[in-house]
Order: sequence, then C-alpha cells, then structure tokens
Amino acid sequence: MSFEEHNNRKKANKFAEYITGESLRRYLAGKVEKYLGKNPSVFDGAAGSGQLEQFIQPSKFIAVEIQAESCAALANNYPDAEIHNTSFFLYQSESKSDCVVMNPPFSLKFKELSAEEQEAITTEYPWKKSGVVDKTKSNNKTHRELYDCTTNKIINADEWLINPDKWDTVSLPEQPKEKTDPMKLELMSQNQLKEQVRTQLQFSRLVFDLERWPRKDFEKFCDELCEVIQYEKKEVGIAPIGMML
Repeated sequence: MSFEEHNNRKKANKFAEYITGESLRRYLAGKVEKYLGKNPSVFDGAAGSGQLEQFIQPSKFIAVEIQAESCAALANNYPDAEIHNTSFFLYQSESKSDCVVMNPPFSLKFKELSAEEQEAITTEYPWKKSGVVDKTKSNNKTHRELYDCTTNKIINADEWLINPDKWDTVSLPEQPKEKTDPMKLELMSQNQLKEQVRTQLQFSRLVFDLERWPRKDFEKFCDELCEVIQYEKKEVGIAPIGMML
C-alpha cells in the first residue's frame, strides 16, 4: 500500500502545519529505535497524515489531528490507529505511550487559537496569556539539533534555555578563527610596499620621459627616496622586550 499524504497548504498554513521530509522522518525513526527499540507505541498530537511515524511503524498509534482530510489519509496509512479529529489543545486523555513523536504548530500564537482552545489552555495553565503555545513543556530547557537533509548529518547541536519572548533556532557552528601571525602580516605588507614603490617610480619615469623633463630631476627624486630609506634604516627603533626588562 502506498503512503498517502494530504497537503492542503491553505488549511495547513492556518494551523501552522508543515510536512516533514523523508530524510528527517528516517532520522527520527533512527532516534526512536535507538532509545526504545523497534515498533514502540507512539502518541502524536499533530499527526497530519502520519508522516513522522512512516518509518517507526508503531505497534500502537494514538493520533490527534485537526484536519479531517488528513485524518482520512491517516486512517488509510494506519488502519489500526486510534485517531481523534480535534485540536490538540482540546484533546483530553490519560492514555500513555512509549514516546511522543510530534512536529507541533510551533509558530501558532495563543491569540490565534479559538476561544475554546484558549480557555482549555488557561484552565490547565492559568499563567498562560500570550506567546507561542507548548502544552507539554515542564521546564525551559530544550535540546536542539541542526540536521542537513542533503548529507544526512547533524551539523550542530546544543541545549537552549527557552525565552518565551524570543524564538531562537540553532545556528551553524562558528568557524574557528584563524590565528594571526604578525610576522606573516609584516612580510605581506613589505612586499606590497615594494611593489607600490616600484610602480610609482615607473610611472614617474614615464611622466618625465613624456614631458621631456630633465633626467637629472628624476634621478634626484630617486636619490631623495633612497635617503629616506637609509635614514629609517639607521634610526634607532624600540628596544627588544628582553632589553627593556
């Protein structure tokens, strides 16, 4: 039986639903198997068509999904699943599963919910008045991973303290800063200076030749430049650090 996926973007956008690609589904299935073994029981409060569970193949599947069309596809994909066509925030049950697998509507704002949903949340969490809704969190810590679906590799991972007023995502790791080598920079600067002097002298000589100015004036300029260099060469500089101590 082929896997059926329902994706009505107009409705999905309303509920902040996004389909998870196959690469992430396989990655998630590997995580679940690592900690729980094969075919655990699963609860998904924003199940969609059951994409996240495609490669987990749960032995028992409790699914909550607000879109009726997605529930129909879900029933086709998982005939034995316990499906509840309702909002996650209105779902009430004490049933337990081995794990929760869920891509929640993380960008859905409290004020965008229905009055019934807002009431259900504030009944359970009286302090909740605004912001992004996360019904299942019991503290402000979360583990985040940045996963590259092209290479199937974790690029970065960290633990983040959630700030309800600012949503932040895991970022690419900082590239190691190149160590500065003062001697290397000085040699580069010297080479650039020599090239600049050579270019300027060639240009000056060309001007003298085109204007037919006396050659001796150009030679005088070169001699004056040499004098500046010789003066700096003989000038006493800063004493080495060892001699200053």
